[in-house]
Amino acid sequence: SRYEAVFRQVKVLPDPFMEFCLGWLRRNPPVSHGRESAIVWDSGQFHHHDGKIVAVLDVEIGHIGDPMMDLAAWRMRDTVIGYGNFAELYDRYSEITGEPVDLNAIQRHHFAFTLSNQLPFGAALRRPAPESDLMTNLQWCYETNLFATEALAEILDVELPTVEMPAPRESRGTVALQHLVRALRTTEIDDEYLRYQLRTMFRLARHVARTDEIGDAVSAADLDDLHQVLGYRPDSWLDGEAELEQFVLADADVGTHDEVLVQLFHKRNLRAQMLLGPAGSAMARHLPIQMFRS
Repeated sequence: SRYEAVFRQVKVLPDPFMEFCLGWLRRNPPVSHGRESAIVWDSGQFHHHDGKIVAVLDVEIGHIGDPMMDLAAWRMRDTVIGYGNFAELYDRYSEITGEPVDLNAIQRHHFAFTLSNQLPFGAALRRPAPESDLMTNLQWCYETNLFATEALAEILDVELPTVEMPAPRESRGTVALQHLVRALRTTEIDDEYLRYQLRTMFRLARHVARTDEIGDAVSAADLDDLHQVLGYRPDSWLDGEAELEQFVLADADVGTHDEVLVQLFHKRNLRAQMLLGPAGSAMARHLPIQMFRS
């Protein structure tokens, strides 16, 4: 609820995806069945030695809550570090505690945790502060938004669609943008902080270049998809955001269109990630989370 309150306080433009996710959670909240303990929530970060945990890290959002939240949030960090098979980890948890894990609650807590980037950072993506690392925030949000549609599709047993990569176009800005990207990539600087700033500008330039290459095609594909759902094609991508949000809000209390919207948003999330950098780059790569059914 705190995350949602901050989201609504700083929201500056339509965000139909978050409104859809929040509406679904209100109708399908995880149930703790009386479980309560101290939890980290941003779990899976710790130092260990000789098979023992010696320090837990990143506890600023720790609180009293359902311990299934820690078993859920851990799954996202597995895409970066790799903790092994979660079914085996959950069996070990049950062995130690003497209680079975609640997979239904874990699935819902996992879905909720996938929103913990877009909710606080959404406004910063639309109106970034001068000193913010926009590309890191974009990569975090776009990756975890894909985690969200994948998680919800598994809960609803919905088959997710794929999308085609648009062919890059040659624009009047192509030569200059490619030159800018090369210059930022090859410039040598001794100062560590300036190297970091140069790296952020290099990634930003690649994002702008990629948007110049395929941005219009991505927007057109998104609007074509909206035509199928809304029954008409909005005039622009921003009009589409606003009109899709109204459609989502009208359905928020009943969820009549949940399956269609999960598929729609997954395609939009896939296309958004394509804009982060050239095909094959680390910024545009997606590493799916272990599925529960596996």
